[in-house]
Amino acid sequence: MIPEPDTRMREILSYLSYLSHTGLYISLHPCRPSSLLSRPEFLPYNLHRHPYCRYLKTNESLWRHCIARQEKVLRRAEQEGAFFGVCHAGMGEFVYPMTEEGQVIGFVSVSGYRGKEEITAPRRKALTWKYGFPASEAEATFQETVRQAPPSRDTLDAVIAPLLRMLEAAAACFPSPDTACRDRKDGLYRAILTYLHTHRAHPVRVRDLCAEFHISPSFFGHFFKDRSGSSLSEYLRQLRLNDACLLLRTTDLPIGELAAAVGYEDAAYFSRVFRARYGIPPLAYRRAEKMSVQGGCVPD
Repeated sequence: MIPEPDTRMREILSYLSYLSHTGLYISLHPCRPSSLLSRPEFLPYNLHRHPYCRYLKTNESLWRHCIARQEKVLRRAEQEGAFFGVCHAGMGEFVYPMTEEGQVIGFVSVSGYRGKEEITAPRRKALTWKYGFPASEAEATFQETVRQAPPSRDTLDAVIAPLLRMLEAAAACFPSPDTACRDRKDGLYRAILTYLHTHRAHPVRVRDLCAEFHISPSFFGHFFKDRSGSSLSEYLRQLRLNDACLLLRTTDLPIGELAAAVGYEDAAYFSRVFRARYGIPPLAYRRAEKMSVQGGCVPD
């Protein structure tokens, strides 16, 4: 029996969650129109989630530059297939092309590794100067969070190949966005999501979004709910909680600092929201993650 589309989606998201819990920083980058990868379920994976990347992308100009460079990465993946490279910020990543109906439409990135220091150090220095980051702070973040050596290519191929097959099989289950109207609405939706992901650690108001995209509050409310399945406040809350889970797993930040980093000024309120979503307070989540050394998972 061929799985239904919703079943395929759940299987893919479950596998992505599993890979994330093994310590891999995986992101999906659609660079061509895609009926599958434009689905809102994949938005949390459309961004690099490594702490060093998240630190750098607090600069909106740098964030936009990273997005613009994805086309160059896609062209290389089309020509070479899977490869290991170092981005303009000095981060090493494995790149795997994704296909839909035989065409390369994006790539999977597995990042968080160091390349050769003689290549990465000048890139880090140039980027720090260009975008105005404190040099010592940026370098300390890199040294503390970026792993020394990447895994073997064979090891990584073995876990990424099933993901690529699942994505390609699932793509056939969803209709292609083949009308100009659909393309325009898809473009608007992705632009809104990019704005939300860029500004999620700051206050976001409906009137600011409407002014940014020249739409009415009424249209926005119906359009966003129809596309995302949630209200703006619900969507932002889940984005911020996803960020909190990542920081709880990968850092030892005090809860007050962590809450502020993901967009909550009140640490006590953040803890209540976190517990309502996951059933345990943030510190218990962190302890459970640290004890989960044999593949056990806490709520995602």
